Amino acid sequence: MFSTNRFCTVIDVGCRYGIHPTWRKLKAIKYFGVDFDAEEIDRLKHKYKNNNNYKFFCSVISDEEKETKTYVMKHKGLSSLHKPNYDSFWFAERKDQGEIISEQITHTITLDKFCKDNKISTDFLKCDTEGHDYYVLSGAKNQLKSSILGIRCEADFEETYSGEKLFTDIHSFLLTYNYFLLNLDYNGCGEPQSYFGQDRYGVLSGTDACYVKNFDLILADKNKLYDNVIKTSLFLFCNNASDVAINLINKAIEAGLEIPLHPSEILKDLEYEFLHQSYNLRNLPGDNFDKAKIDYMRYFGKNYPKLHEFYQSAFLNP
Repeated sequence: MFSTNRFCTVIDVGCRYGIHPTWRKLKAIKYFGVDFDAEEIDRLKHKYKNNNNYKFFCSVISDEEKETKTYVMKHKGLSSLHKPNYDSFWFAERKDQGEIISEQITHTITLDKFCKDNKISTDFLKCDTEGHDYYVLSGAKNQLKSSILGIRCEADFEETYSGEKLFTDIHSFLLTYNYFLLNLDYNGCGEPQSYFGQDRYGVLSGTDACYVKNFDLILADKNKLYDNVIKTSLFLFCNNASDVAINLINKAIEAGLEIPLHPSEILKDLEYEFLHQSYNLRNLPGDNFDKAKIDYMRYFGKNYPKLHEFYQSAFLNP
């Protein structure tokens, strides 16, 4: 069955500074940004005022509805529902940035309630709440069960914020909801402890983690096979896992996904990522580039653009 859904729906909890770079290039996206800083939400509404597919909301997302405090730091990007732990590796050199300049009593809602109130079915969730991600996820159980295909969230390995849950808690929680850990955004650069460091250094305090719904569940839902495979593959391409995307598409073909893939708005984004990332294989040893050209014909029913055709394409180089 081909797509009846033209867009990937992304919810960004902790959307300060705007849409995450992994989603910025996509055209077929409906983006919902949420943050507790009303001033920042107003700024983002103005910044993206010409994009009707981007919506912003001032809300405080947690695991239940309750009254709580929010803490605004001197560096507003560090603001949180938790107080900083100044003894952590992260704040050891950032105590000044983490100074609390204001506190406010506020009312929280769960992500499930937010989605129900706004009639949103979430494909992808990005959390960046400075120590509160576990609680955001805990309040999204219905969305996790029913629709979320991929997650990007914080992975803290120390208590950077007082009372936060660590990576091990988030990992265990998401395993119970049938997600697997795709990767970590860690390149060997941690929190430096002295001047003596080069390519790899420091203590790993925290990073981002990407999770994906177990493939068996994606492939078992025949009514949404096209949508879920294309969307998940797009998430994989955008999060340094193009090899995993190819594996999923091939598994889906074995499970009954028809090829060439039926044209759709979300497929255009996937085709764009496939071409740009596969083109980087052309000067590498081996036959991987030839394999990519064969798969391009299989998936998209087209000849791979040759030589100058790639650079002259209005689609690839607008």
